[in-house]
Amino acid sequence: MPRRPILIFPKGVNASYTKGSRPTFDAPKVNIRKQEKEFRQKWQDLRKDFHDFHLSDTISNSISEMVLVLEVFGTVDDFYKAVLETDELQFLGHEFDFTPIAVESDPDIEDDKGGLDPEYPQTSRVFLTLQNEQSLNKILSLWDSYVNKREFADRTNLFKNLFRLLKDVRLYSVEDRLRDTGFREYVAEMAQIDDSPILTEIELLIVNRKIRPGSITRRNGSIVLRPNSEETDWAGNQEVYERFKNLVEEYGGEVIAGSRTFIPEIRYHALAARIPLNLLHNLSNNTDVELLKAPQVIFFRPLGQYSWTGHLDEDLGDQSLNEINEEFLSTPEGEPIAALLDGLPLQNHAALANRLTIDSEGVDESQYPAADRVHGTAMATLITRGDLSDTSAQPLKHKLYVRPILVPGQALDGSAIEEFPRFKLPVDIIHRAVRRLFDGDAGEAPVAPGVKIINLSVGDPSRPFHHSMSAWARLIDWLSCKYNVLFIISAGNISSNIELSVSEASFISSTPEEVEQHLLKHMVSDNINRKILTPSESINAITVGSAQSDAGPDTWINAAGRLTLIQDKQLLSPISRIGFGYRGSIKPEILMPGGRKCFRKYAFNPNPDTTTILRIENFKFSKHPPGTRVAVPSTTGSLRDTGYLTGTSGAAALATRLACQIHEMLDALNSANPSAEQIPDSYYTVLIKALLVHGAGWGNSSRRLYDIIEAKPGVPPKFVKKHITPYLGYGLVDPQRVLSCTASRVTLLGWGDLMDEKAHEFLFPLPEALEGLSIEKRLTITLAWLSPTNWLSRKYRQARMYIVNITGRNYAGNGEILSFERKGVDWKTTRRGTVQHDLLVGDQAEVYVQDGNLVVKVDCRRDAPGLAKADLTKYGIAVTLEVNERTGIEIYEQVRDKLAGVRIRPTS
Repeated sequence: MPRRPILIFPKGVNASYTKGSRPTFDAPKVNIRKQEKEFRQKWQDLRKDFHDFHLSDTISNSISEMVLVLEVFGTVDDFYKAVLETDELQFLGHEFDFTPIAVESDPDIEDDKGGLDPEYPQTSRVFLTLQNEQSLNKILSLWDSYVNKREFADRTNLFKNLFRLLKDVRLYSVEDRLRDTGFREYVAEMAQIDDSPILTEIELLIVNRKIRPGSITRRNGSIVLRPNSEETDWAGNQEVYERFKNLVEEYGGEVIAGSRTFIPEIRYHALAARIPLNLLHNLSNNTDVELLKAPQVIFFRPLGQYSWTGHLDEDLGDQSLNEINEEFLSTPEGEPIAALLDGLPLQNHAALANRLTIDSEGVDESQYPAADRVHGTAMATLITRGDLSDTSAQPLKHKLYVRPILVPGQALDGSAIEEFPRFKLPVDIIHRAVRRLFDGDAGEAPVAPGVKIINLSVGDPSRPFHHSMSAWARLIDWLSCKYNVLFIISAGNISSNIELSVSEASFISSTPEEVEQHLLKHMVSDNINRKILTPSESINAITVGSAQSDAGPDTWINAAGRLTLIQDKQLLSPISRIGFGYRGSIKPEILMPGGRKCFRKYAFNPNPDTTTILRIENFKFSKHPPGTRVAVPSTTGSLRDTGYLTGTSGAAALATRLACQIHEMLDALNSANPSAEQIPDSYYTVLIKALLVHGAGWGNSSRRLYDIIEAKPGVPPKFVKKHITPYLGYGLVDPQRVLSCTASRVTLLGWGDLMDEKAHEFLFPLPEALEGLSIEKRLTITLAWLSPTNWLSRKYRQARMYIVNITGRNYAGNGEILSFERKGVDWKTTRRGTVQHDLLVGDQAEVYVQDGNLVVKVDCRRDAPGLAKADLTKYGIAVTLEVNERTGIEIYEQVRDKLAGVRIRPTS
């Protein structure tokens, strides 16, 4: 069908805010006397451990602060506010176990039945800094007030709530410093090679200074104390660093010069160090190595994370590579709107020549051999050109800015890899690269201030996301808001073999559909080992998973026993990692084609009667399809070779390409539309984010997963859809649905700014062609925004936005009812992140007057504390109404023509 341009909503008008309530937990009933008896010994042990540490501290100039851990059942929201009101204690942080627990229903939402909810933690750990003896006495005094039922000061009353939930109390331990870091496995792996010192990222304690703002006098004469606040203690944090550096050196280690990174906005204070291997043989709480117990240390982590590894597919016969013909293609003229933070690409390759702006400041290209420039070359190809097997794909009109953040390296098996510089911290590298884009560096001007999209197809393989936001993800969330930029991040790949619980004989005789079923069952049962990699838990970024699809031919799929395992191209790839995200949010949000990954049956299975082992093809790239076709280095020096890539890196690159195409489409709309309908530049980011997700859908791909998850014990039927989202997100994206309209499908875009407890309404003119017809109508609504964050709060996200009136029935402006039923993603789960995407379907014969309008209402409310009443949060919204094109019913022109009348609506 002929393509038509997307339309613009009339300006949203102010509307009444819909105040809702939150699900609540019944406070546990506790016997305080019994609790006091249970914890009496724990508090005594705590005092003894505190004193013993200081008495035995023989390390010169060791800092006195220690960290107290309070483990609780559930959580006490915003407990940090009570800590602020004490002079002696400092709130350091918290961790949550978001294992789903039962919650009550929300009475303000008619279809909320309560139940298991991963937003609320089953347990949590609160970390407080004990600065000295007075700090210890303060927490003991507060406990004493609790067990003796004395009154708490108003602003410290949350201590009472926390003590009621108390599970354990202790000092921060070695185990805490290694929790979910992958450090033990990293040390064990390195010890197999030699006894060289271990390169380590060490996150340090942050010291703040309390500020008492005094009191205010109200009009009635009453005096009210203002709440305390904190500011960064720069000298104190320097002292933390210096004393730990001295400690490392006393133990024969080395702090890497210039590695210290301090970003107070995200509460990050870290350094890189070499730690002698002999100090790391015992990584338990019983170690006698004081360095591992240093009170300045919050976490030990591996350093030098890499993008991926692999080898060439030298066992597939034909060694020739496909070549590419570029003579007929135009070159881009526009300045960069997207940035690629990755490896150094082959900028002179025929597929990339004159399409890149390389910012190689600080990069020695002579030390980056052409043969090693694999990942950056592949990502640049997919962003600027798309899958080269797709003959309809056109190059982008803008150049791509590329900032190399990876360098050539060597894996443990000796193979070549691309990795982060081994003596630098990834958080510091990303921070400097983004700041250089928008603020410049060393007094220079910004290098690419027009960038709206940043591609990050790398991650930390040692840190799958389970509970707590990483510093890397917190950085991305902060940078997103600070610079109004959208990060697109790959979910991460799984590079291990697959062991199915089915005999080899049964597997060999299985149909392709049965093989797919075997694999999906394995993926569901193995979900704990398949979690997304840091930093893809970022709430403001779009995280991309890989669908088992590409534009390439089917040749070579069955060569040498190769198996694709999944036939449905809307399902995720066997190597694509899964969610949830933070607080049970949807991660990854979307799937994009990442190439069909192949496996082969392992010939030396020790248990063929009960299992089948499938060996992964762990290639950097393949000379043969399937996969997304990209530019690759050549062993002969040719600059025309191509190969085939699979994984979430490529999927994220294709999502970045689509984001750029959306940017170009918005530019075209602005060129064609009158000034009153033009989109301000500052709203491009949120509209691109909304439209990226707007084209996503499950199709029929969810049916198999639904049946498998429904059959699992302990999953009630009403929660099945919620547990599909970690695998599919909002679904595979159809780019054409967000770049244009058709006669039977019309999309409107809107944007605005909202403050806390404010709302906007948008009117979607309804076409007369649908009046009184019993045909299926589809309504797709996507809302996106960038939220400021508060790391002190469990809620983290400060701005919560949501579409209000789509919980079963939509209404029109003159009171007519439009009946729709929600399809796809669980509605409550859609409200957990910074994108809400809903698909509603109805087939009733609605009756409405000629001027009927669909009303779409956007509400904003504060979530985590810190969002002031006057703070504005930008959002973008996309709404699509469609009917099956086979009906022959055309609605686009009717909606477009009625928009003129709606635009004169007052904007009170």
